[in-house]
Amino acid sequence: ASEREQTKRLKIELQAQNRDKEKDLFDCRLNAQAIKLEAIHNDIHNTAQAVSQLTSSINTFMGKVDIVTMVLQHLMPSGSSGRPSVAQAPN
Repeated sequence: ASEREQTKRLKIELQAQNRDKEKDLFDCRLNAQAIKLEAIHNDIHNTAQAVSQLTSSINTFMGKVDIVTMVLQHLMPSGSSGRPSVAQAPN
């Protein structure tokens, strides 16, 4: 085989190796992005669960506030504003 053919073959092999390296690098970057997306997905899922629990706690609390409000309305004399009276200091 002539020197020119050997050089041509070597060049083709180097190009193939370079393409393989670029593909490996791309795959590595793609995997890193997939890992980051998975972490973001998990954070979103955990945040959604926390918001759901918080919403449930707020709803429970508001239910208790409603009960206290109803009890206070029954205890207050009719015609009252619904707020306990506060003594006014003289001016």
